[in-house]
Amino acid sequence: MPRLIIPTTLPFVTVPAFKAHPTFLDLNNLRSGDPTAGDQDIELNNILLMSSNWAAGYVGMPLHAHTNTEQMRMRADRRGRLLIHAADTPVRSVSSLAWGFTPGQLNTYANPTVWIEYDETIVYDVRGASWSWGPGALQIGTPSPSADLYVQMTYAAGYVNALLVGNPAGGANTLQLTDVTGVRPGAILRIWEPGKEEAVQVSAAYVPGTNPVALTTNTVNAHTAGAGVSELSPDTHEAVILYGTAMLTHPDRQAEDEWPDSDSGPSTRQSDARQTGAGLVTEAKRLLQRMRDQR
Repeated sequence: MPRLIIPTTLPFVTVPAFKAHPTFLDLNNLRSGDPTAGDQDIELNNILLMSSNWAAGYVGMPLHAHTNTEQMRMRADRRGRLLIHAADTPVRSVSSLAWGFTPGQLNTYANPTVWIEYDETIVYDVRGASWSWGPGALQIGTPSPSADLYVQMTYAAGYVNALLVGNPAGGANTLQLTDVTGVRPGAILRIWEPGKEEAVQVSAAYVPGTNPVALTTNTVNAHTAGAGVSELSPDTHEAVILYGTAMLTHPDRQAEDEWPDSDSGPSTRQSDARQTGAGLVTEAKRLLQRMRDQR
């Protein structure tokens, strides 16, 4: 059965970033008859939120950094290792892992020592672990490869997607974020603030889960609260913009295209290879295809 994809509540593209992109759309009447600019921005934010969740649905997993808990039955290999393939990738960290021989008797290990391969396969060694069965703990050797183990794992996966808190000045060496889920030492984050975009690197000494986030070098520009800070690729950013643009366009006045790619008047797209706004969706899918193929 289809799996439930955890939706993002924060669009991958902010309203100012979308407005700065050359879509040439009229964004002042998204709520017909409403003269309040703030209300128009709220509706645009809704469109970008739907577009962001469409992107995640097309790829087949949540793209924003999040915490996921999985339960499964599996067997250790002959060396006593569990090879766990996470449903959501890229895996950033594992906060807890529980396993046992019965569902009602699991031993939980916080911040277990694991080996993460290719950001998706988690290798955990159960040899020599203590396992509680009734009163007291038993020290066990390698579990039999024929024995089913019940495993529960909680981990962080996905790409950082947050907003700036406060107004950091140019030369800042820390950033306060609305959400630090998935932030890890050495990560490259991009601040998507129109006219002030820049990439920053998280300090190697950063302790995951703490806020503010220490940087390797100081920021170049001063920034504004609410600017987007993302680990998502520029391709993903562009795909959300393209899909949002397709949602906001109107039918061609002459050809009555089912999903046009602009609203610039009759007979203006006859030489456009995309012909209709469905071409924007096709291009958005192309930009996301590599992530989809890696599933």
